[in-house]
Amino acid sequence: MGNQEREMRRAPSRGRRFGPVVRLLAPALAAVAAGVVVLLVRPDVHRLLVAVGLVAEGRHATPAPVCDDPPPSPPEPATWTPEAGIDGLTADFAADLLDARDSPVTITILYDLPPAFNHVHDDNGFAALIEGYGAAVMFDAGRRPDILAKNVATLGKSLDDIGVVIVSHTSDDHVRGIHAFKSVAKRPIIYAPSGSDPDQIRALEPYGAEVRLISRPTRLMPGIFTTGPPPAYPELGLVLATAQGAVHFVSCGHASRVTFMRHAARLAGGVLYLDLGGFCALWDAPLSRKRNAWARVKGEDPGFIGYLHCAQPDLRALAANDWPDRCLDIGAGAIIRIPTGPPAPPVVGGEKTDIHWKGEA
Repeated sequence: MGNQEREMRRAPSRGRRFGPVVRLLAPALAAVAAGVVVLLVRPDVHRLLVAVGLVAEGRHATPAPVCDDPPPSPPEPATWTPEAGIDGLTADFAADLLDARDSPVTITILYDLPPAFNHVHDDNGFAALIEGYGAAVMFDAGRRPDILAKNVATLGKSLDDIGVVIVSHTSDDHVRGIHAFKSVAKRPIIYAPSGSDPDQIRALEPYGAEVRLISRPTRLMPGIFTTGPPPAYPELGLVLATAQGAVHFVSCGHASRVTFMRHAARLAGGVLYLDLGGFCALWDAPLSRKRNAWARVKGEDPGFIGYLHCAQPDLRALAANDWPDRCLDIGAGAIIRIPTGPPAPPVVGGEKTDIHWKGEA
């Protein structure tokens, strides 16, 4: 009998010998493997393992992206030029800055992800109330009309007082809350970016006195300007003239947060007092890319910064660690007051309560 034949005869007996042991251990081994996978994809564990050099940096499990539309590739700043109309508004902005010297401005975050303040419910979406200039203006409307209405009431505000709604872009988590205005007697004027889906614009019409499309940098009203939509993505950023200087406000910044900042600074004469908003293009990006993005934001050197909406916790942590005296801790329900008088930081009011929405998704 050859060696090959003897090996073939031994093989079945080996299988019969070890088969029961394998069957006995299989469930336990599968459970251990599943536990290791769960730990590795947790963001906090992943970051710890990266720090000690046990795993390579890369994508890890995160909550579902808050933005309904996938962000396009960020354009180069040069693709969005001053010829679009920014330079023609700088004199108007400078005049409004002078008029705002004795006018306080308050920004209340009506709708956002955690952290949450002042007993409002946090949720996936965004809306903010800008009070000043003799008007109440809402920037975006959140995802759910019931949560928007509840948060507005909890904060002691009223939808009836809002005369203007500015839609940054028409993703559901920024516009579906507009349905809360169906019971308001006097409908607001709604501004939205040109280039948006026509069906989405038509869906806004029943809730506003009229819908006005914005295609270029525009002075919407005294003290409130918009950058207009960049070519790559129909989204509006705001620039507010306040007693302390220019406040730049963008909800997601799909077409590059830094590009929005640069155009806002150009409109404002070169300096941003406060930069507010999200960073949707970096959702679930590797930490190294977020560090690079934060370095670019720091390079623009705004006086203060506040991350909102789709700015992830690790990106917020980078800002807070680098700029502890210049980074605002804000979220749903936070109240940001821009003081009048001599130079001073923004004042953030509100008790952090972190009430998570447990209703229907």
